[in-house]
Amino acid sequence: MSILILGATSIAACLLASCDSPAPATPAGTGSNDTAAGTIGDTAASPDAAADAPTAKDATALNDASATPDTPAPQDATPPKDTPAPLADASPADTTPSPDTALPPDAAPAPDTGPALDTPPAADAAPAGCKPGEFKPLQSDTCQSATCPNLKQSAHSLVQDAAKQFAEVPPCKADAECVPVSQDTACSGECPAIVNAASKGEFAKAVKQADAFCKLHGVAAKCGFPIPSCIAPTPACVAGKCVYTKPPTSKCGDVQPANTVCEGTVWACKPGHFKGYGGGECHEATCENLAKANNEAIGAAIAKAQVCKVGADDECIHIATATACQGTCGAAVNAGMQNDVLKVVGWVDDNLCKAFGYAAKCGYSGPKCTAPKPGCAAGKCEYSGVAP
Repeated sequence: MSILILGATSIAACLLASCDSPAPATPAGTGSNDTAAGTIGDTAASPDAAADAPTAKDATALNDASATPDTPAPQDATPPKDTPAPLADASPADTTPSPDTALPPDAAPAPDTGPALDTPPAADAAPAGCKPGEFKPLQSDTCQSATCPNLKQSAHSLVQDAAKQFAEVPPCKADAECVPVSQDTACSGECPAIVNAASKGEFAKAVKQADAFCKLHGVAAKCGFPIPSCIAPTPACVAGKCVYTKPPTSKCGDVQPANTVCEGTVWACKPGHFKGYGGGECHEATCENLAKANNEAIGAAIAKAQVCKVGADDECIHIATATACQGTCGAAVNAGMQNDVLKVVGWVDDNLCKAFGYAAKCGYSGPKCTAPKPGCAAGKCEYSGVAP
């Protein structure tokens, strides 16, 4: 009897809860309690779980919805809206691409199609007026065949001419003014040049010009790049010129005059050069220099020997002043000083005119003269007329 009453009570409870079938039993050990599964007492002991669980009717609706994916949502259903991020906390987007991120084609920088600044023109392009395979040397406008010897000589000549010029310009006065400067180019390596420190900037310009020429014509790749073996320079100033190696100390002294050689303990003029009467610098024995030295020496001697007392015509005499360089009409000098003049005339004749073969090399001439009459006028011996 009690069993029937309990069954009726369960049916009534099920009707009130609108369930079509009893809930499945919970497997042992998976619920919130470790009680046995399927007892009515355990189900009734968890009212919150029973309230949250879907009813059989709801489960049927869910099954029907999943089975028909094309069924439209109810009319009163509102699709979820995208909720924007709060602006207050938003940070500006970093649009800088990472180093590994490739730029889209339209965002890539345009390629630089212009030539590089250091790119020389094509070496095989013939200069204006030259045929293919020819070039214009650095110091000439005449086209030459672009052979290795010709190309290297063009650059070498420019640098060597500059080295020679700036070893003497300006003239040095001390060893410290002479410095080594590189003269390497793309044609070849070179031992350093020794130039005046005041001109090393100008010399470097010539080296740079030659280097650009060698690169333009690809001389190193075409002809090879020789490197010399150089001894360490000991720059020195010799006779106003910078030299690569300082000469050994001479018995003649450390300062060597121009155009001289050391003979014993004295600096003497080198061959083909001379000193005028009374010394001075050594000059090249040209016709012009010899004639000038002849006239200056004898003329100075005559001027010193022409002093006389006013009215004392007998103090003045005529002497010959001709040399192997040229003939003259002589001079009127004080008789007491004639030997001073004749001494100079003899020295010039022997050491300049005859020693250097002036007459044979330069020719000889003399004026037509009349017999002069010397006299003293205004304290100076001179010709006052023609001797009877």
